[in-house]
Amino acid sequence: MAPTPPPGPAPRPPAPGAAVSRHWMLGLAACFLLLGLLGSRKIWDPDLGINLGDGKWIAENHQVCTHDVFTYTVPDHPYMEVQWAFDLLALGLYRAGGYGLLSFFNVALILLSFAWAWARLGRTHCPPWLGVPLLATAVLACEFRFHLRAENLSWALLSGMLWVLEIYADRGKNLLFLLPLLEILWVNTEGIFPIGWAVVALFLAAGWARAKRVDARLLSSFLLVVASSLVNPYGYRILGVPADIWETLHADLFTRNITEFLSPWDASNASLLPPGIWGYKCFSILFLLGMAATFRHRRLRDWLLASLFFYLSARSVRNIPLFLLACLPTAGAVLRDLSGGRLGRWAVPFLSSPRAAALWTALMLGLGARVVTNAFYVSAERPEHFGWGLDLDRIPERAVEFISQNHLDGRILNDIPCGDWLDWRGSQKIFLDGRLKVMGSDLFAQYTQTRQRGGLLSLADRYGADILAFTLPNHWVNDLAKAASWRPVYADGTAVLYLREGYAPQVPALQDVQLLQQEGVPGDILAQAPGLLRLPPPPAWEAFGEGFFRKEDYPYRLAHLGVFLFLTGHPAGGEAFYLEAIRRGGGRYGSFYFNLGQFYYLEGRAAEAGLCMRRVLMEDPGNETARGILANLPPVSPGQP
Repeated sequence: MAPTPPPGPAPRPPAPGAAVSRHWMLGLAACFLLLGLLGSRKIWDPDLGINLGDGKWIAENHQVCTHDVFTYTVPDHPYMEVQWAFDLLALGLYRAGGYGLLSFFNVALILLSFAWAWARLGRTHCPPWLGVPLLATAVLACEFRFHLRAENLSWALLSGMLWVLEIYADRGKNLLFLLPLLEILWVNTEGIFPIGWAVVALFLAAGWARAKRVDARLLSSFLLVVASSLVNPYGYRILGVPADIWETLHADLFTRNITEFLSPWDASNASLLPPGIWGYKCFSILFLLGMAATFRHRRLRDWLLASLFFYLSARSVRNIPLFLLACLPTAGAVLRDLSGGRLGRWAVPFLSSPRAAALWTALMLGLGARVVTNAFYVSAERPEHFGWGLDLDRIPERAVEFISQNHLDGRILNDIPCGDWLDWRGSQKIFLDGRLKVMGSDLFAQYTQTRQRGGLLSLADRYGADILAFTLPNHWVNDLAKAASWRPVYADGTAVLYLREGYAPQVPALQDVQLLQQEGVPGDILAQAPGLLRLPPPPAWEAFGEGFFRKEDYPYRLAHLGVFLFLTGHPAGGEAFYLEAIRRGGGRYGSFYFNLGQFYYLEGRAAEAGLCMRRVLMEDPGNETARGILANLPPVSPGQP
């Protein structure tokens, strides 16, 4: 039975010119082009290693995992790989086309999710001069999550389910048979599949409140969606996964130590939150104010969806895209209603003009150009790179290859990012990886204790580790700086390997000269220091303008190696890496001067520290640390640089 149309005020007719006109079609196309470019970033999340490693194990053993098969620490822990279908899909794509095909798949998922969201937004009759900028706002507010993960498939599945439910509730078009099919795919690809139950239940409740009777078709669909969750290799046991995820997300130990579990509204962790979080906050505040201002026009389902998904986003950073995708059409309806008021009468004549569409198209294309050159990321000192395939500056691929090539098969103690990739590319069992429920709170607590002085060495002795593998930057370096029982044998700016003294003596210890040559640092870089430290910052307009056509690369990997060598007692090597980072960046990045200046200060090199801190203040006059260091520097003797 088709749902009864809602009582009350009749739906507002489309605003004048609401059909997407030719000039706003170009703006929409530019918006989706920007979306595709933002999704086209090199694979940098080592969690993909878990998916590929699981997929490989399933393919080789012709069964799904029931206990952990990757670690030597918790092999008895029960393990349900809910993402098994995504893992096999990722493995199949890799074998068919390598990491490049996986990048293409990621872009396709992101585009599908937002295309569905746009289709839903268009049904609200939101004028295109409001709808297109709204879509772009949502894209920019959640682009920091555009890395390849199973959650991207959840975005597409959520968007698809909401589209089916909305066209049924508003137009009576019955495609409800798709809901159980989408749920079957969801339950076999990510553990947040109960969200599918929730959205169907919300529409069922809203329909009952409106019509004062239960919609039999929708009730049947809800029951089928819940029942279809049992179509998985683990049967009814899968129903316990959501509770496990909820427990993990609310465990204080995890929420304090993992960025994606932080609340975006927690001011105490503001420095740890991703740079795009301000876009989400602006969207949320304006959206909720708009909901209140147009209260009479909002339906119960609008409030239910907004409440559920805003709560999820407020609990955890990783849920922000779910909120934006779910509530985008409601936000469009809010803007449509507000555009008919006093503000709309002032703004609509300009926003609906071809000139506004042309300006918007130019803005989207300009942002897209800055994404292609990496300026979009570099301007915020973010390490992402535009392109497809594997980002070797973020993934410890070369370190894992070094382990394999040198037949280092001893017991390994690793950090989480290295563990994720060792699941896929390594041959021995590992200490832990990013599967939080598998490791449990006890093992994770041991892992976090390595942040304390002596904690790493104590843990290595406890587990009899022969190899230490970790990514940079990492506080583990502090413990190892004066540890005679461990020697570094590999570093590349992404990861570092240490071997216990006496293990694999045929592998030579790492030398800073070797490392400098490996990274292409000129032999005379220290002699260039006076000139490099005096490089003036380029004019802001010049740096901004070059970002539209000049490829940029923020050489953070050199800075990582610089810190590594400074902390391990090789200050000349550390200085060389920082100077090379300054040279390659053309003096653009003040953070390199700031960090190098602090090292100079600690070493008592007043002249060089002063040069660095004065350079920092040229770009950041309010930097109190730089001012404090300058105030504490002793007078420079004549003849010093």
